Amino acid sequence: MTVTPSGFYAGFCLNGFNDQPPPSTPPSYWFKANTVAPITSGTGGSPRLVIEFLGSTATNPDDINLRPLAWTGDWQQEGADATASDWDSVGGTAPVACTHYEMTYAEALACHPGEIVQDVFFVTDSIWKITGGYTNWIDELSYGPACLTAPGSAYNKHNSGGCTSDTLPFPLTIV
Repeated sequence: MTVTPSGFYAGFCLNGFNDQPPPSTPPSYWFKANTVAPITSGTGGSPRLVIEFLGSTATNPDDINLRPLAWTGDWQQEGADATASDWDSVGGTAPVACTHYEMTYAEALACHPGEIVQDVFFVTDSIWKITGGYTNWIDELSYGPACLTAPGSAYNKHNSGGCTSDTLPFPLTIV
């Protein structure tokens, strides 16, 4: 995902995970940025994996998202540790709306009990923090039974295709 100096964001959707509950195990992904953004300067919360729940709108958001606090310029993993506090919640229903930052996946899900997934997508929109444009590469996205990668790509984490999906019980497309 590349954001130019005159751009605002880049992203992609993962179609096929909608109309289901969110996965019980924390999703995770690897990413690499073509620049460095230490914790002291921040990343602007990108790139982030967003799980948007049914009924979410631009004026009434209802989602959880997984994002890094820093960019090292090397491959970094987000979300594999169930105790990591890299999840944010916006909206929610339990017991009242629950907008919090730096939660575990379990804590974020607890803000949205019984909710159904409307959309799953990645977005990077840190141009206000990272000037001059930048690129984020995403690889080995694990979400429920799926693990998505681009084997053989120059921008694949291992360039080995070690991440493969079993047959999914639903169609999955990336747009």
